Amino acid sequence: MSRLRVACVAAVLALCAAGANADSLPLPDTLTGFSTPEGEAYFAESDAREAYFPLASNFVTQKTQTYCGVASMVMVLNALGLPAPAAPEYAPYRTFTQDNLLSEQTDAVLPRETLARQGMTLDQLGAILATQPVHAEVRHASESSADINGVHALSRSGRFNVRTTTSSRCSCRIVSKAMARPYASF
Repeated sequence: MSRLRVACVAAVLALCAAGANADSLPLPDTLTGFSTPEGEAYFAESDAREAYFPLASNFVTQKTQTYCGVASMVMVLNALGLPAPAAPEYAPYRTFTQDNLLSEQTDAVLPRETLARQGMTLDQLGAILATQPVHAEVRHASESSADINGVHALSRSGRFNVRTTTSSRCSCRIVSKAMARPYASF
């Protein structure tokens, strides 16, 4: 996509959202913003950039502050192209949603009422993801040389990493598809 086209799309979106303001936390000085020239350069050089488009086309905003893990799993499962349950709001199409991902089977891991109050741990995210037709492997930073916790989900169509920046409960997840290098992340 050319820079001119991106600029035009951004201008149209800005005009449509003229009165809307998002409450976002400022980015710490130690991090690089995705939409900055440096962030764009990092993205262009990333081995995981190929995952951006399948994930971006399945992007969902978490429906509550405690659903960060649920939203991440929905994106990954849809990007992997796995058989999805029925979603009445999208009939006749089938897709994973933040509502139909949760079931009696996932309630055995973490009841929805508890999830709604406190969110989920990395281990609970891995266990819920494992209820789907994927192999889910949880890795804690303390178990490796990496400083980021993660859940690695493998299906026939690809491998996705769900990584969190906290040690116990998620506050921010980065989801990427590992391509040439296993466990690549952006």
